[in-house]
Amino acid sequence: MKSIQYLFLATLLSLLIFTMGLIVILITEEEQIGFALIWASLITGTLFGTILISRWVNRATHLVEERVTNPPLSHLVFAGIIADPVSGAWLNGKTVTLYVNEKEIGKDKSALKSFRDSQLGPVDGQFIIEVKNPYELDLTLLNSIDPDINFRLATRIGGKTIGYRWIQPVHPGNRYPFKIEKKNLTYEIRVE
Repeated sequence: MKSIQYLFLATLLSLLIFTMGLIVILITEEEQIGFALIWASLITGTLFGTILISRWVNRATHLVEERVTNPPLSHLVFAGIIADPVSGAWLNGKTVTLYVNEKEIGKDKSALKSFRDSQLGPVDGQFIIEVKNPYELDLTLLNSIDPDINFRLATRIGGKTIGYRWIQPVHPGNRYPFKIEKKNLTYEIRVE
């Protein structure tokens, strides 16, 4: 809104100087001074216009850069390892369910698997739940939830932008909620 006000004031100032130039020419017949004022008005208008346009372009460029460097993710992945809370052994055959606002949206069984971004290679007890991201969450929003929650950009596959959250260890019988208050969402991992 301020930019529009500045543009209005710059236009008004240019018109005022232009009008003064015309008045000088018509009343005093001092053409050199009149034409100098007219040129000054044109230069003032051009200068203010250029400054305001460059500010608008910078602001628009910043918004575009933010969307390019932090695009909405097409998919979210919740992955991790289920471990016995006492022995620490990595457990296979455990069901992991992902909910959003109490609605089941994904499920997996822990097994010998390899999640490409974990850098562990194939290990026991691993689960991987990938879901679409209809809420257009991005990494900035996901990582502003809680300092302990760290979503990362996964390896891109065929045009997908995937944000993932590696959770280790996950224990049977526990729940792991991820609240996104800005969107009134709660993603929750439940291990059976």
